[in-house]
Amino acid sequence: MRLNQENSLSQIPHVPDEIITAINNNKLAVFLGAGVSQIIGCHGWDKQSKYIVDECCTIVGKNGNPVLNRDQAELLNGDNFDPKKRITICSELLEKAGCKDSFISLTHLRHYEFKPLSVDRTIFKICSTHS
Repeated sequence: MRLNQENSLSQIPHVPDEIITAINNNKLAVFLGAGVSQIIGCHGWDKQSKYIVDECCTIVGKNGNPVLNRDQAELLNGDNFDPKKRITICSELLEKAGCKDSFISLTHLRHYEFKPLSVDRTIFKICSTHS
């Protein structure tokens, strides 16, 4: 439920079948807060997608070969592919190579070196410049 303009509760909007199917097939990826997370050192959407592509060159599939070779990575990291396509292609390739856990690992935050951030100081600075 959510509030509508009259401050009364309304039903949650219909969820498209494509989203339900993606959830049921473990294929839905949701990216939230990329701009905010960059403040503490996380990659933006484009840089993260290129990082995943580059890492696919170092991951060896069940056939004994890297998931991607350098020529394929260079092509994927070019202007013809947006970040969503890059990540989707890498996810599929890693799954087909028997390396689905590697994709999950690549999308977690543990490979970041976070910058310290004092929320109190930041809020104080914002408030003092707008008062």
